[in-house]
Amino acid sequence: MTKHSLAISSSDLKTNFKVMKVLIADGHEIVREGLTRLIDKQLDMTVTGYAENGLDALFKTKSLEPDFVIMDTELNVLRGFDAVPLIHEAAPKTKIIIFSMNKNDEYIHKSFHSGASAYVLKLSPIKDILDSIRAANRGERFVSPLIKKRVIDTYNDAVENGRQECRYDLLTNQEQQVFRMIVEGYSLGEIAEKFSITEHKIYFFRKCIADKIQMHDIESMQRYAVEIGIIAPMCWKEHFFDVLPRDIF
Repeated sequence: MTKHSLAISSSDLKTNFKVMKVLIADGHEIVREGLTRLIDKQLDMTVTGYAENGLDALFKTKSLEPDFVIMDTELNVLRGFDAVPLIHEAAPKTKIIIFSMNKNDEYIHKSFHSGASAYVLKLSPIKDILDSIRAANRGERFVSPLIKKRVIDTYNDAVENGRQECRYDLLTNQEQQVFRMIVEGYSLGEIAEKFSITEHKIYFFRKCIADKIQMHDIESMQRYAVEIGIIAPMCWKEHFFDVLPRDIF
């Protein structure tokens, strides 16, 4: 037997046993390419497709039926954060790996609550992605070691005791969309036009939102939005309030 005959490529080995299929959903090409190079070097997994926004990720999950979706939370069209429960509902066997810059506890809790199996920080060692896929494949939850263990312990404890408390979770899907537009500075008229409903209806939504999250001023709402990762921290500056539309409150 020659030395040449002993050379077996990873692609050849992958044909001999079940390989985990991975869909990468991230708006940045450099991230997609980096993850692809990493994953395709592994014998037990391969990249089966890409998505540049949340809506595309939902469609690709339905058509490609991957075992895993690695998803950024800040995607265009449909935010990755909002796509998680939709993908989980449409493809319950597909496990979702959140790949994000945000390390806020409540944001992480909501990801798991929406159906994610793992939460990996983009600042983590790259091997965390591989570890998260393999852990999820074993039916385990995974959180980057950079995030304190108490994050997942607190979440599991809350679920077991029936007291998972994320005020944002109390909002309906439409209320969440209205809330995001409010904290991003849209006027009632602009929000009403977006949803093709009257401003009076938006006033009603605003009141329901304020009551549910127990916040009745725009400053508190925006500060809370930053805390749970709805908007970027750099948006939360005192001068921002000077340009917010006054008809919101």
